[in-house]
Parts: sequence; structure tokens; C-alpha cells
Amino acid sequence: MLLAVVTLVLLLFMGGIVVFYRNRERYQEDKAVYESIIDGADEPIISFDTQLNVQTYNSASLLIFPSLAASERQHNITDLIELPMDRLQGAVCYFKSEGAPKDTDWYERYTVQDEVRHVNFKVSPVRGP
Repeated sequence: MLLAVVTLVLLLFMGGIVVFYRNRERYQEDKAVYESIIDGADEPIISFDTQLNVQTYNSASLLIFPSLAASERQHNITDLIELPMDRLQGAVCYFKSEGAPKDTDWYERYTVQDEVRHVNFKVSPVRGP
């Protein structure tokens, strides 16, 4: 009887290990697919306006967010991810600064409290609609 219980526990433990590693492999594969979609895109996958509404999206975004094609209504960024609105606005609201030097792209970041912070970063060329 004791041998049967020990064998059962051992089999359950081994089954748990197999399931864990199988799920881990699937996660790594999905992560690699999403990273290649984002890294290989030569245009924005999803673009938002200042109200955080989805303006344009391409076919690569449908692989990540299939709900975009599910309805014809205007989507908001909060439909896609669940974060507090103040964090989203702080992360997304960048506007190009007009008085910046021409050789670099300078952007102004507006926080929720309307504090202006200047950010300098490279931007890939974006195709027009």
C-alpha cells in the first residue's frame, strides 16, 4: 500500500514537471513570435491619438490584439491593456517639439500634471497612410 502511494506521488510529481516545461516552451515560442513581429515592423503596429484612441493598425497588430478586427467601433488603448489611465497617458503622450534642432528628433512628454519633460530619441521613418 505504501509503495502504491509513493509511486502515485512520484508519477504526479513527474507529470507536473512535464506540464511545467511544456508550458514554459510554449511561452518562449509565443514570446519570440511577438518580439519578431514588433522588431520586424517598419511602421507603427498601432498608432494612437492624443485621446488614446486607436487611429491606425496593421496586420501585425491583429496577431497580438485580435479584438481590433472583431468590431467596427472606435477602440481605446484601455480596451487592449488593463492599466490605470494616468500610467497610460504618461507612457503614450509624446508630441514633437517644433523648436528643436533639425538633426535630432526632440519630443516633449506631457505628464498627467501637465509638466513638460524633454526626451530625445531616435524615430524610425513612418510611412504615410
